[in-house]
Amino acid sequence: MAEWLDLYTGLNDCTMCQLCYAACPVARTPGYARAPLLSTLIAAFGSRWDLDTVAETISYCVDCRACQTICPYDVPIPAAMEWIRGELARRGQLTPAQAASLDRILRTADNAALSSSKSLPRACRGGSEIRNPKSEILYHAGEATQRLRPALARAFETIMARAGQTFQVYSELDASCGAALLRWGRAGEVVPLARAHAAELRRRGVRTIVTSAPACYRALAVDYPRLVPDWDFEVLHTAEYLLRLLEEGALALRSVYARRLAYHDPCYLGRYLGVYEAPRRLITACSGTGWIELEPSHAEAPCCGAGEGLGYVHEETFRPLAGGRLREAAEKGAEVLVTASPSCADFFQRAEGLAVLDVIELVEYCVLREQYTVELRRHS
Repeated sequence: MAEWLDLYTGLNDCTMCQLCYAACPVARTPGYARAPLLSTLIAAFGSRWDLDTVAETISYCVDCRACQTICPYDVPIPAAMEWIRGELARRGQLTPAQAASLDRILRTADNAALSSSKSLPRACRGGSEIRNPKSEILYHAGEATQRLRPALARAFETIMARAGQTFQVYSELDASCGAALLRWGRAGEVVPLARAHAAELRRRGVRTIVTSAPACYRALAVDYPRLVPDWDFEVLHTAEYLLRLLEEGALALRSVYARRLAYHDPCYLGRYLGVYEAPRRLITACSGTGWIELEPSHAEAPCCGAGEGLGYVHEETFRPLAGGRLREAAEKGAEVLVTASPSCADFFQRAEGLAVLDVIELVEYCVLREQYTVELRRHS
């Protein structure tokens, strides 16, 4: 987490042009024309004592980074929000909704059951030929994947088996990488966790960590290197890793998915991590009818409201955002909306409308369809 003075200096670069207001998903929520007020934020941040005056306001921030992306001066609004969330938590000044959300996060992180090999990930209980403790590839399902879309872990194992690849899992990392705690400004609690994970991964001979959860990707690829100087592991989203296998020829995909697809960019994977092309190239490889590029897209794509978990604090407020994106996709002729985040997929499904797939599930479909076709030919 950035130091207070650096953040305050950055906030004072603001010229009050209000571009961030227009970009904020709260301002686009039907019936709720209130965005996190930057002027109020700066005033409270400057005093460091009046943070309770903005507790309710920032509880609607979903950390989508649309504000900073559109800002001509790169004002660090998301980092300031993170700092304030952490201070409010330390002072016991969170709103009831925020306190309930943080309590759930802490209970999940401390849940010993998640540390057992039985629960993590449930999909990865397959044959030892796939789960190889000597593999240099570690699959990190992440808390969001396990809680919201455990099918992604099963899909990953299916694809790896088809590609003739092995991987290992590390239950303690999956139990808690500290991603959610970092977003609540509690980096100090994550440092010993990150050090322990680094030592264990090095002992295991891991070189590359593959994760299906953008929040975990951000923590492992961006935050951990700042917290642990010797953190030198390659971190990839599952889509990036599968694209690598496709380009290397280890994975073969045919364009067999017949329903019309559209793709939605997750905020963390896109605006925070710059991963735009890997999911699109996998969709192109799988789609038999072509697919639809929604507008706006890439760095300007609207937030679906999930906020990699923060949106659940005010789910009823943000669900219409997901519904609007689904309607847009349907109006352009899509039958299925594809994304690359378990949180986004869950939020879209709660909004209802189109069928929703994670890009990894789409790849799994094409792998199974190809395998089924080969077996039919073999026995015909």
